[in-house]
Amino acid sequence: MMRDKLMTKNSRKRVFALLCLTFIATTSVAKENRIDFSNRSALMFSAPLKGKSQEEFGSGWTKATYRGVTGEQVDLFPMEAFTVGGVIFQDSYAPQISPSGRYAVLDILRAGIVDPGPKGKPEPETRQYCPVLDVGTGCIVSVQSGDLCGGSWDQRKDLWVVPGYDGDSSKAMLDYQFQNVNIVWHEYLAANAKSFRYTLNNALVSNLGITNLMACQPPAADNLDAYAAMARQLIKDGNFSDARYIDKKLGVKGNSSAQSQGLTISVDKARLYDGPSLSTQTRTYLVKGDRVRVLDKSGADWVKIEYRQSNGPFIEKWIQAVSLE
Repeated sequence: MMRDKLMTKNSRKRVFALLCLTFIATTSVAKENRIDFSNRSALMFSAPLKGKSQEEFGSGWTKATYRGVTGEQVDLFPMEAFTVGGVIFQDSYAPQISPSGRYAVLDILRAGIVDPGPKGKPEPETRQYCPVLDVGTGCIVSVQSGDLCGGSWDQRKDLWVVPGYDGDSSKAMLDYQFQNVNIVWHEYLAANAKSFRYTLNNALVSNLGITNLMACQPPAADNLDAYAAMARQLIKDGNFSDARYIDKKLGVKGNSSAQSQGLTISVDKARLYDGPSLSTQTRTYLVKGDRVRVLDKSGADWVKIEYRQSNGPFIEKWIQAVSLE
């Protein structure tokens, strides 16, 4: 009898110790701010929630950066970066890696403040999503929510299993969810032709930004024109960072040049300036039809451009915005 009691007590101690180790291990994984994948790409989490934001939404990271095997780094969900609200990368659970190592299912919250909330005052509100990251390309394939987020990987195959789910859960998670880049561009043109204002940024937000679009659909013969047109429009809209990103990716493919990603001189003679001021006028000018690449902007009236001279060298000067189309 005494032996049975002793064994029971020892068993309880072992179970308690096992639970403690499990909790410590789980916490350790969850708190890691870097995950290295088997193909040598990585996902790095940074900028944890602090202060009032942490009180309202709990713990988590506000930034996740994918680093590809070549060393290139891009932020995930860049157009939903957390300020007062936005995407929070949960630190409660480590990403679930598929058996082949190709996919990682992340755990995120889309968070914000509802004003007024159900109680008539500002209240925090969140919804859980489970984006699927292709760790080889950095492409977020899909962003699902609800019951699908309660699934897990099959032990042997890249199949997403959700007990009791009425439908093909693997297809829902692994089929590319977003639009083809050519459709994005043509739908933008169609919408912009109507009376309401619809910017290219609006279109990019619904496709998780230009970095995700290009990660999922790399530059190829059938989409170069759409990407080049997007770059020109983004320059007009003042979104130089995304335009430069497109320019860089197209340049890697060898199918574009700095000149083809810019704008055209629309006046007979466009004076160049050393700075965004009439007092810095130079003797140099460009003529109608010359192609330039936009580098920067100062207010609505001045644009910094890069122009390739006929003998090869590039020059960087400022020009009045009215001289461009």
